[in-house]
Amino acid sequence: DFGAGAYPDFEAFFHGFATQLRFLADLTCEYNNFLGEAHQTIRPTPYISALMEGPLESGKDVTKGGALYNSSGTACIGLADITDSLMAIRKLVYEEKKVSFAGLMEAIRANFQNNPALLAMIRNKVPLFGSGNAEALATANRITKLAHDIFKEHTNYRGGPYTAGFWSMSNHVAFGTLTGALPSGRLAGKA
Repeated sequence: DFGAGAYPDFEAFFHGFATQLRFLADLTCEYNNFLGEAHQTIRPTPYISALMEGPLESGKDVTKGGALYNSSGTACIGLADITDSLMAIRKLVYEEKKVSFAGLMEAIRANFQNNPALLAMIRNKVPLFGSGNAEALATANRITKLAHDIFKEHTNYRGGPYTAGFWSMSNHVAFGTLTGALPSGRLAGKA
């Protein structure tokens, strides 16, 4: 709920964001582990195992944890969108009080068609990712550290750690077509 008082300050809001990110990461790792365990049984990889360091020495296929390095990674797609959205919320809702959460949510639901002035404010007045702004960079770094810390708490199905990566592999295009407008000013359906 983004109603009045749900998050009295930006730190409370960020904590709510972190809670949701942790929930999604927990599910991601759980489902990835299920798929990995199925892969161990259905599709072992003897050829790949023969080419990697560790399986010959351990006598175990890479799908069973035989490789010297057994990490799993996640592709955290949307770092710029998350950073820009958090910057817009921090600046316009909490610091400058230019819009309420309810007003921001109404504009997002309408793809900003009902509030072009807010969209212009976000695009022209909020320091965004990649702009060289120190606060935007610090926000991006905070998000990446949070994701890294959350994922490193998990162990994969081979007994190795999870890591967080930040690349899109073109998924940003497909995901964008499925995503509504964001507080960053990104319109619905855009990459």
